[in-house]
Amino acid sequence: MPEQPDRRVWKYPMTEFTKTFTMPYYAKPVHFGMQGNLPTLWCEVDLRFRVEDERTFRIFGTGHAIPPKAEYVGTVQSGTFVWHLYELNVYQEAD
Repeated sequence: MPEQPDRRVWKYPMTEFTKTFTMPYYAKPVHFGMQGNLPTLWCEVDLRFRVEDERTFRIFGTGHAIPPKAEYVGTVQSGTFVWHLYELNVYQEAD
C-alpha cells in the first residue's frame, strides 16, 4: 500500500494586521474566519515537509489599497467590519 501523506489542518491566529508565520512548505490556506474575536487563518499542511517556510499575511479593510502581487486568501465579517486577508509576495516589503 502506498505511503499516506501526514496531512493536518493547523491554525494561525492573526494577532496583528500583518503577521509572518513559519509553516511547512506547501501549506495551503483553506479558511479564513473568526475564532471568538480573533481573525484566524487555517492551512492544510503536510508534516513530511520541514517547518521552515516564512510567509507573510496582511489584513485589509474594505476600500483599502491592496499591494501588487498580493494574493487573496479570504474574507471575514466581525461586527460592522469586513476584513480581507491577503498573502504578501516574498519579494514585497511587509511595512
